[in-house]
Amino acid sequence: MKLEPPKHSPWLAALLSLILPGLGQAFQRDVRRAIGIFMAVVLALGAVVWYGKTIWFVVLAALWLWNVWDAYRLPQGAPMIMAALFWLLIAYGVGWQVTEIHFSAFIENSERASSILRPMTQPDFLVLRMEQHRGWVQVEVPCSTNPPRVEHTNDNGIYISVSPDCAGLLGSLIVTVDGLWPNHPAELNWETPIGDTKLLGGVNNNDHLFVETDQNGHLSAVIQVPLTALAAAPDPTLPLPHRVYVTQNRPIGGYEISENGGYVIQGIYETLAMAL
Repeated sequence: MKLEPPKHSPWLAALLSLILPGLGQAFQRDVRRAIGIFMAVVLALGAVVWYGKTIWFVVLAALWLWNVWDAYRLPQGAPMIMAALFWLLIAYGVGWQVTEIHFSAFIENSERASSILRPMTQPDFLVLRMEQHRGWVQVEVPCSTNPPRVEHTNDNGIYISVSPDCAGLLGSLIVTVDGLWPNHPAELNWETPIGDTKLLGGVNNNDHLFVETDQNGHLSAVIQVPLTALAAAPDPTLPLPHRVYVTQNRPIGGYEISENGGYVIQGIYETLAMAL
């Protein structure tokens, strides 16, 4: 005959969990549940104490009381979904405030936010096959006593020059390009010495800059050195070579796997390789 384990007092289990989260569950011989609850409460407590806002202590208290209720109701226990919601509310709530996410800024910058969120809702797996025409020229920022002449003929025949030869932050530069596809838009971008790409359009360089070439494949545009061009420079006073890129793309028919699609296929392959 199988012996039933002795039944412990639910009130004593609740009291123990009130003293220390998970202790009542351990008293009721549900050790795994006890460890999980203890870790969840400790992590939540650490986040709340670290942030120090009174409102989150209220949610922590609710999680603590749930733990007491759970110990009292064992072996059935309290609904775990409630504990999960309390814990997630603390984790995401504290994280939201620490990172200073403001709904007002989200609304005020709705166009910019939309341009970021839209591609996330429409991940591309296939893209049109494109032919690319690209060239670059170096620009010294900030200016040295004897800056190099700023002109460059790329291997594909694109000739780019910039005037003046150098500039400081927000300095104006005239970019002249020849050898591009005629009557076709070209995008201009800035690249820092460490490879960070900066946009050149919009009021604060927060948008793409497209310029239409003429019938001879020529364009001329005025750009500004981005305000953040020296953000990662160890010494902002040290002249370093930056680059201005000009890029044209045009479809050549058919489709190909996008960069994101390549990552998806790679992930599938790696998952299958580990499973086999």
